[in-house]
Amino acid sequence: MSPAKNKRRTPRLNSGGHGWLTLWAVPFLSCSLALGAERRLVSASPNLTEFLYAIGAGKEMVGRCSACDAPEEARMLPSVGPFCQPDVEAVLKLRATHLFTAALVDPATRPALVKAGVAVIEIPCDRLEEIPEAAETLGAWTGRESAAAAVAQSLRRGLRELRRPVSDGRSVMALLDSRQPYTAGRGSLISDMLSWLGVRNAGDDGKRPYYLYDMEKLAALNPDVIICFFNPRTANPADLFKDRIGWKTLRAVRENRVYTLAHLDDAVRPGPRILTGLRELRDVLDSDRARANAPATAGGQAAGNALRELRLARLLTALLVGLALAVSGCVLQTLLRNPLADPYVLGVSGGASLGAAAWFA
Repeated sequence: MSPAKNKRRTPRLNSGGHGWLTLWAVPFLSCSLALGAERRLVSASPNLTEFLYAIGAGKEMVGRCSACDAPEEARMLPSVGPFCQPDVEAVLKLRATHLFTAALVDPATRPALVKAGVAVIEIPCDRLEEIPEAAETLGAWTGRESAAAAVAQSLRRGLRELRRPVSDGRSVMALLDSRQPYTAGRGSLISDMLSWLGVRNAGDDGKRPYYLYDMEKLAALNPDVIICFFNPRTANPADLFKDRIGWKTLRAVRENRVYTLAHLDDAVRPGPRILTGLRELRDVLDSDRARANAPATAGGQAAGNALRELRLARLLTALLVGLALAVSGCVLQTLLRNPLADPYVLGVSGGASLGAAAWFA
């Protein structure tokens, strides 16, 4: 999803050559459609699909994206493509009147569908406060304002009850990948959830919503808690990192303060189930408080050890590579009995490049 903006954003409808129509026009357009042809809805985002069923518009749905796996009835609908990547021909084949999506990966999709008479409505949900607004927008487009208002009111009430505006000082690293430190930064839904619950997201110092965190920077940061937003496939998520250079000396790993969520879709999907995911994340953070009160022994030393491990491995690798190059050059010149012999003059480098290109081709 696209990064959250500072100002409140309005859901958008592309109207061809007439610019963007704002939300005030939605009721009039919905009424005109209700008086004419029936609505045939397609959703390219799982959270919007769940909202459509939650407000009672599921009967009007004729298509979904391949990631839409809830509710069960939605799985029976034909797929029009991956998440936020609807296939134009598949949408038109279903004779859709509306396409709802969080964003569009391919910019050419919009004008093609608009030209065919399909209303393309983008409803971003990058912040918690935008989730109730998404329900209301869908209600306006489908003529189910009352049901959507009830869903939005329930979400806003739950969000107010869960909010903790004062930070408790803990630094939390959100991991999205088990193999590398890919994390959620400022502008992402996960960052907003952590801030909402009163902890500091370690990835907020980045400039993108999702990015690869520098390992040395992570070792220097030495986060208090690591939360895995993926399935670790182990009873103790900390076991994933206890044998890895740079990871095993982190405070969160040493103190077994590495967690995951039992219902990941509830937490990462900004739909009707977001309160369930937010409550589970709150419970995980609350259970960590007991461990947080324990003395953090040798925290700075652990971070220093992690940095030394990372840099020592790189230093040894550079030394070995340089040594191997020197030895190979010495052997080559000795065999040819020519001090001017090198891989470029003899064509060894060119041959190696050709072999590598042939292998990958």
